[in-house]
Amino acid sequence: MRTETLLTAYHVDRGHARYVADLALALFDHTGALHGMSKSARSMLETGALLHNVGMTVDEAQHHIVGRDIVLRDDLDTFDDDTRAIIACIVAFHRKKVRPNLEPTYLRLSKKRQDVALRLAAILRVADGLDYSQSQMTRLLGCTSDGARFVLHLAGPHAASDGARALAKADLWQKTLGGQLEVVVEEEPPVADAGAARAEPPATPEGPEADAGPVESSALPPALGAGLAEAGRVILRRHFRRLLVEERAVRADSDIEAVHGLRVATRRLRSTLQLLEPVAPVREVQRFRKAIQRIAQSAGATRDCDVFLAQIERYVAEQPDERRAGVEPIVAALQIDRTVAHARLVERLDTARYADFKRAFAIFITDNAAGWNTAPRPRDLAGSVLWRRYEQLRVHEIGLDLRDAEANNDAALHEMRIDGKRLRYTLEAIAEATEQSLAAVLDPLIELQDHLGAIQDIAVASAYVRALEEHREDNAELEAYLASRIAERARLLETLPQVWETITGADYRRALMDVIIGL
Repeated sequence: MRTETLLTAYHVDRGHARYVADLALALFDHTGALHGMSKSARSMLETGALLHNVGMTVDEAQHHIVGRDIVLRDDLDTFDDDTRAIIACIVAFHRKKVRPNLEPTYLRLSKKRQDVALRLAAILRVADGLDYSQSQMTRLLGCTSDGARFVLHLAGPHAASDGARALAKADLWQKTLGGQLEVVVEEEPPVADAGAARAEPPATPEGPEADAGPVESSALPPALGAGLAEAGRVILRRHFRRLLVEERAVRADSDIEAVHGLRVATRRLRSTLQLLEPVAPVREVQRFRKAIQRIAQSAGATRDCDVFLAQIERYVAEQPDERRAGVEPIVAALQIDRTVAHARLVERLDTARYADFKRAFAIFITDNAAGWNTAPRPRDLAGSVLWRRYEQLRVHEIGLDLRDAEANNDAALHEMRIDGKRLRYTLEAIAEATEQSLAAVLDPLIELQDHLGAIQDIAVASAYVRALEEHREDNAELEAYLASRIAERARLLETLPQVWETITGADYRRALMDVIIGL
């Protein structure tokens, strides 16, 4: 799809887009000695500048991310995949704080192309700031440099405020191009030189371009109006970014919820990949699901310790002082185990194998590569996948007598919980792809998952305490703790049939079928 077609389809403010592009090109030409980029990079910058607000009419708050997805979906003027990825980076990085290592389109690129993407984004950020007023009246008269400083000479009624905004967005410029960026507002500007950017008059189109209303459904970005394959890639990019965010937090280890967030991100990625199996390259899906599962397993030991520590700390806080000392051995042992488990997790995240996975997966979710079946829509396949997930959960009632606490075993309940998670994450992926509100089917499922999760936490805690045989001799406090957990498990099992019946009842089945029909 040509750039002009996208500008029309998404009702982009052409006056602002063209003016920012002209400013960006002028900055590119003036800073050639700093960036050393080619004419092809100049073309990428122009395209990225024209499209930097292409997502505005779809989602103003996240228009840089929506714009990235639009760029990745469409064959922009026959650009190859890496060139399109660089343009997508430019669009994604033109606003907000730039964290490149959290962006899939950046991770897929070679080091050399990553440098190009960052330098072009740095130029666009400053150019966009120079028309922050969106008046197309701040003129770039020229640029001067003494090596340490790079000065923009501006004129116009909004030059001071637009210049200040450009400086506020110059953080990436200073990191990638070097030199302190400064602004000088000329009171009596001379005639603009040949290198100065000139504004085109705001476009006054007729027909569809004049309509600033919502975008037609055929022009919506992937998660809203495309086929299952592209909608799935958009969702995968969202969850992959969440994985990368949580990875940073896990390394910092300042919040125990980071490990939980990492595991949730892996589950959502795997569930979405499962949903995409009918339309995605089979080998790649299987390879990435296994790689993501390894990450989740590496995080499991740390998460188990975190959950157990949080629970036992609550228990200890409720006990009188004279009973707390007896529980200290288990707390100390848990803290040691947690330290070891976290170190192993970070070690796994530092491996070359994990780095290779991140780049390969980034390419997988940002390429319009062969092997994808782009024809099916979410409604064509998601319904059958969803119902299969529900049947996989329902089958557990055959082998479990939920009304007989003694007949239940922890392993079987844990398997039930896993299948409940699969159904939940499939529903959430469908909700993202179709923009449906699925609270009627999700809320009871989350309640079941939480209920079974509490039972599983007790099973893990009980096994851990029993393994500490050297600390349990004549330790009444530990025995009391263990008894409290067993009693809590009995209470949870007593109420589990009611929670389960909500999931298996006729009302829930009707609600689930309504979701499938709604596709």
